[in-house]
Amino acid sequence: MTYKPVADIAKMKQYQMLLSNMDWTYEYSDDHRAYTIGAKQYTEAVRLGEEIDPSWVVWNEYAPEGSKR
Repeated sequence: MTYKPVADIAKMKQYQMLLSNMDWTYEYSDDHRAYTIGAKQYTEAVRLGEEIDPSWVVWNEYAPEGSKR
């Protein structure tokens, strides 16, 4: 892996947990509540990714086709 070394292992575990449980198709939901939760998760995942995974290696391990960076 070529992601940035992380001093805070807990933050990386949080990032991986978020990616593994994230609803990658939230944008297609008819349920506003599901959309809102999905949008918040996505925003948080991107924020963490920019901080600890700048080359998006971990992101791409979890992301389905069409969502890879």
